[in-house]
Amino acid sequence: MKAYRSYFDHISLSAGQHRRLMDTLDTARRTPRPRRVPILKYAALAACCAFALFAGFRAAGQLGGGSVPGGSGTALPPEPVLTGSPSPVAPPEGEQQYTLVVTDPFEGRPHGNFSISGVEFTDCTDAPSMSASIVLPQGSFTEKMTAEDIIAALGGGDAVPWPLYWTGFGLTGQVIYDGQGQVWRATIRGEREEDGTTFSLMLAPDHIPVRDTVFEVDTVDFEGLEVTAWYQHYDRDKDGEKEYVYATEFFYGAGVRFQVTAREEETASWLCDCLLSHAARKDGMFTTMHLVPEEIPEWRSEELTLEEAYAEELGAWLPEAAPEGYAFGSAHRELGQNRDWLHLSWIRGYDYVDVTVSRFPAHASIPAPDLDPDQISDEALEEWGSYVDDDAGDTPGWRYPSFTLHYPQEDGSTIAVDWRIKGLSPEEAARLVSRPARSAS
Repeated sequence: MKAYRSYFDHISLSAGQHRRLMDTLDTARRTPRPRRVPILKYAALAACCAFALFAGFRAAGQLGGGSVPGGSGTALPPEPVLTGSPSPVAPPEGEQQYTLVVTDPFEGRPHGNFSISGVEFTDCTDAPSMSASIVLPQGSFTEKMTAEDIIAALGGGDAVPWPLYWTGFGLTGQVIYDGQGQVWRATIRGEREEDGTTFSLMLAPDHIPVRDTVFEVDTVDFEGLEVTAWYQHYDRDKDGEKEYVYATEFFYGAGVRFQVTAREEETASWLCDCLLSHAARKDGMFTTMHLVPEEIPEWRSEELTLEEAYAEELGAWLPEAAPEGYAFGSAHRELGQNRDWLHLSWIRGYDYVDVTVSRFPAHASIPAPDLDPDQISDEALEEWGSYVDDDAGDTPGWRYPSFTLHYPQEDGSTIAVDWRIKGLSPEEAARLVSRPARSAS
């Protein structure tokens, strides 16, 4: 068998032989695809292709290898059932939208696969469904997956497993961790620009990844795997053209949900069948065990008293005291990956003062400030706000669009203070807003 694989991995076709083979495949592809797909649905097609290859090589005297005089010497890239083994390569310089791009190291040389089985997909296009909100775990944080992370999640080795038939797809990956640094969900996304086909592969360590749309689908046995498989046909991206969305869920090494969106139904179902067939084999186990974060961010999310808010390090940027006539409303502290802020509010009937102090590390991308702290004055806030006395159901007074002030720090970080003020005069607002800059300097 090893010699057989080696032989077929290194044979080539002339241009004429390739055209005859493609005619055979085109005829097979035009045959309508039934909704109930028998197991090993592709075996007969693969066997016919292998026979056609063998006959072509014998007629051309190619059983000994080499190239055909006057031929190309290398077969053109064949259709999916004969593609080769993908491997990761770096994206072109300047193009960082993908972590890796799956290519065909066999460079179009024929490579048969006789082990693609099929499963019945339930039509859920018009099925009753229920929407749900997915709540991330407390203290959650995210990290991008490297090319090595992606390959290891698919079962390991030195390349994306070729039986998945992901050649031509650009891949990216992201992991969501809970507050203790445990994997909550890993997602690998693929995009093939030439035909607009996309997919997402979600993995969870101990359960099927949750989804935000739920409908009833029966579980079926697929070569020992308990599988849920369904499809929908609708205008997913609102471009006036319907797409096919095929999806499957199962557990093998990790909870798996795989979803493909494509214009052609055969493309979407084929990619799902390939992944299922790969998973059903011993070497097709998926895993998240290697996705250990390098660092677990400290996290907090808690309500504070007024005294506790001022005791926080960021409390130095709060006003020294409440505005006259305003009572303490609430305070909250949030700390985690890409979030480090303290919020405090005061209220007086319909009026309020909300202030949020955030710390951004050096080189973080943050919106530009609305006002310059050094230029805060009665006149500046009078121009920024407006006096309203004709709002039925509300009290007359000054109102201000929210605004942000930035305070660069010596270590390169930035303190951003966001203000929402209603009810204070420009003079009162200016005194309140200017105090944090002095108290924290």
